[in-house]
Amino acid sequence: MDEMTEKLFWNNPYDTHFEAKIIKITENGIILDRTLFYPQGGGQVSDKGKLDKEGLVLKVESVSKYY
Repeated sequence: MDEMTEKLFWNNPYDTHFEAKIIKITENGIILDRTLFYPQGGGQVSDKGKLDKEGLVLKVESVSKYY
């Protein structure tokens, strides 16, 4: 299965809210179908934030590309 996350941060870098679907849960994290979170890479640290679903809030401490 080839999952591709839509990178909302390219066209909307100042947005702070978005809706997404979880497409996979792994041992190391959650993979979304779309995201505003910029991943770590090239010396730049990743974005941080939170995911909120019906009162369940998950803290996002780091973001990386999934291979």
